[in-house]
Amino acid sequence: MHKQEILVFRSPEEIAKAVIRKWMKIATEAIKEKGFFAVALSGKETALFLYERLGNLPDALPWDKTHIFFVDEQFIPDEHMHSNYNIVNEKIFSKVPIKKENIHAYDKTSATAMEAAKYYIRELERFFRLRRNEFPVFDLILLGIAEGGNTASLLSGSRMLEEKESMVCVSKSALLKYEHLTMTLPVINNARQIIFLVSGSKKAVVLKKVIKDKVFLPATLVAPEKGKLAFYIDKEAAEYL
Repeated sequence: MHKQEILVFRSPEEIAKAVIRKWMKIATEAIKEKGFFAVALSGKETALFLYERLGNLPDALPWDKTHIFFVDEQFIPDEHMHSNYNIVNEKIFSKVPIKKENIHAYDKTSATAMEAAKYYIRELERFFRLRRNEFPVFDLILLGIAEGGNTASLLSGSRMLEEKESMVCVSKSALLKYEHLTMTLPVINNARQIIFLVSGSKKAVVLKKVIKDKVFLPATLVAPEKGKLAFYIDKEAAEYL
C-alpha cells in the first residue's frame, strides 16, 4: 500500500510556504539528476495562495529549468477568467523569468476538446520521450479536492476513473458548464510526489471520507505506485481527522 503523509497547518498561507519549501527541494534534486524539473498544476482555491507566493520568487527558483504542465483545464480560451492557464499566467508566468517553451498548456485553439486532448498527449510523449505504453513521470503534481470528492477533472461515476491507457481525457457532465480536459489516473499515480492542497471547513467532511474512511471517490483513487502522497491541509479542513 502506498504511503501517505498528512501535514496540518494554521492557514492556507502556511500551506503555501511549506509547499514552496518542498518545491525547491524536489526541483533541486530533479535538476541535479536529469537537468530539469517537471511539475503539473491544478486547483484554484488553496493553490492561489501558492501561485501568488511563487510569483514573488523570480530569482529564488530555477525557472529556466522548470517545466510547468496543467493537470486539467476547461476547454475555454486562455484569456477566459476561469481558465487555469489565465490564473497561473497572471500569478506566475507574468512575474517570473520562465521561458515560453517551458510552459506546456493545453491547446484551446483546437476545433474540439478531443483534438486538444490528443495534442496534449503528443506533447507529453514528445517532452518525456515516451515509448509505447509508457506514462510520464512528473517530479511533482499538485491537486485539490472538491467537496464531492472529485480531483483534477475526474468525476465520481465517470468511466474515466477506469481508464488504463489514455493519458488525457475529456470530462463532460451536466454539472460542468464547459468540457474539461484532464490527465488520467495512470499519469497522476506515476508521479514521484503528489501533494493535495486542502483548506477550509467545507472540505472537512470530504477529507475524512478520503483519508480515514477510504470512500470510493476520485480523490481516494490517487495512490502513487512508486511515488509519495502528501496532504497539506489547514486546521479547519482537518477537523474530523
